[in-house]
Parts: sequence; structure tokens; C-alpha cells
Amino acid sequence: MASMRPQGLTLDTIRVDGPISINGWKPKNYSKRYRGPVTLQTALAHSLSTVAARLGQEVGPKNVAATARRLGITSPLKVNPSIALGTSEVTPLEIAAAYVPFSNGGWGVVPHVIREVKTESGKVLYHRVVDGPGQVIAPDKLREMDSMLGETLFSGTGKRARLGDRPAGGKTGTSQDFHDA
Repeated sequence: MASMRPQGLTLDTIRVDGPISINGWKPKNYSKRYRGPVTLQTALAHSLSTVAARLGQEVGPKNVAATARRLGITSPLKVNPSIALGTSEVTPLEIAAAYVPFSNGGWGVVPHVIREVKTESGKVLYHRVVDGPGQVIAPDKLREMDSMLGETLFSGTGKRARLGDRPAGGKTGTSQDFHDA
């Protein structure tokens, strides 16, 4: 299984939230402000685009795409500097399936609609055999990712989506001026 902690990065790794230019592309944060040095956990919680772009360049856009594929994204991905900001279009079903491993112990899934078809008398005409790609996130890395996604609802941009005392996590983002909202 490929590592989700490239080059030893952790949720406490510090990266700079500040202006950046990658081949003429200059990503900006939604707030139009910068926070300076921040942990990766804070960057994710507050949806800091400059840190995501910086990190995407550091690990490489091909590795970002490979991680998305491992989690279940099958749509064509544009392997470019903005891929770390989620600029490739994917279906709602794909993105939902890609988030499932964060809630089930790290196991990938193949989404499906029909589990079983029975006749009126109860005879099974079709029964889907559960399958999937296996474990796609190692347990130690899953704990860190779950902590980061949880922080988004605790102190970040997803505070309004908090579910009281229920454990939850998430990721917010912008929609490129509602281009594909």
C-alpha cells in the first residue's frame, strides 16, 4: 500500500501560508489573507489553498492523482499544479466513495446502487458480492487524517456542520465561482 504520509509529513508539519507562484499560476485563499507558518492540520481545517498548492508541488501532482485513484476516483484527472485544490471534475458518487475509507477503518469501496433483487415470494434473483480494493489507508495514517478532517468541523471552515458530540469530519472548499457547483 502506498504511503499517505509522503516524505514523513504529519498533521503537525509546518508549511507557509503565503503568496506562491507555480509556473505563473498564483493560487489565493478564499479569505484573500495569509496566516504565515501553519500546521498541515490548520491548513486543511481552514481550507488554505496556498498550503495545498505548495504541498501538491512538494509531493508532485502525479502522486496527488495516484492517491485520488487509490481512494476510488475514476474520472479523468488533470495532473497539473491545481490538482491539489480539487480542480478536476468528479462525480458526487466518486467523491462520496473516496471519503468512505475515512469512516470505515481505511477500506476502499466500489460504490453500487443495488445490493439485492428478490421476487415477490422472496427468491433471490441477484445478490451483489461485496468487493473492494482492500485497505487503502494504513491505520496510523487514518488516525491522523481523521484528526485533520475532524478539526475542520471543530475550529475550521466547517464549524456550522458540527454534529454535536458525534464524531465527524469533513472538508470544505470553494467551487471556482460556482463553475461546477
